[in-house]
Amino acid sequence: MHIYEVDKVLLENDFAIEYKKGTDHKMDRPHFHDGFEIHFTLNNRTQYYIDERKYVGNMGSIAIFNPQEIHRVVIEEGIMYERYVILFKPYCIESIISEYPDLIHFLNDRYSGFANVIQLKNKDRITLVNLFNEIIQIRNNPQAFLRELNIKVKFVEILLLLNEYYSKGDQFENTVARHKDHEVKEIISFMKNHYQENIDLNEICKRFYISKSTLTRVFKNNVGMTPSKYLGYVRIIEARKLLKEGYSIKAVAVKVGFSDDSTFIKKFKNIQGISPKQYALQEKRRNHF
Repeated sequence: MHIYEVDKVLLENDFAIEYKKGTDHKMDRPHFHDGFEIHFTLNNRTQYYIDERKYVGNMGSIAIFNPQEIHRVVIEEGIMYERYVILFKPYCIESIISEYPDLIHFLNDRYSGFANVIQLKNKDRITLVNLFNEIIQIRNNPQAFLRELNIKVKFVEILLLLNEYYSKGDQFENTVARHKDHEVKEIISFMKNHYQENIDLNEICKRFYISKSTLTRVFKNNVGMTPSKYLGYVRIIEARKLLKEGYSIKAVAVKVGFSDDSTFIKKFKNIQGISPKQYALQEKRRNHF
């Protein structure tokens, strides 16, 4: 369990925790991870872009991102930004989940109207800060008794606390401000259902009776990237699933809407950080062991 750069797509460890405070936060482009992310902000007006949704969180807001969710966190430039981040893969606590599968129910089984971002009550915010700090303190002490076990126990306490909040679903009154743009939601739905086809901006503009400039502006305001880049992310996320299933690179390129192998390989490497072949081999080795 080691700290590492949180903006990477590929998680090098099953579990990573980080505390950051500074004025140097900059996330130019949305991204996604191989694992889950828990983001705990101690700042007001923290903006979260998650697929077609935008949330504005305040001190004590918790955001959770699934592996397939394209997200971006934005804070006003130049202000002191304080947050905790956990990135993990469920099998880091596999023995516990196997006995208590409901522990990560709120991560895997999303109900209609699910809110990625919620506002904690003040007492729970303090509890969570203490739990994060305890994990970091244990991690930084190599001589700590049963170090790995203690980290897992504290992490489970965090999951239990979040489970209590998310299990309340739509009845939870303190969900943070959530902004929707009806056009963006429909366009993203169209992209996710037709990413295999050779769709472009012209076709999208005609279908939704919107100009290119308006489409681009609305996407940047609500998603944090251009429509073309978002479509590329959707295709690569689907490509990862197919590569894991054993499809050839050529077959995957066609299935996710690329006109040729070379374009697909270049796009995959640009987003994923490694080539499709390397990714497939990596997943094969991981499944083997």
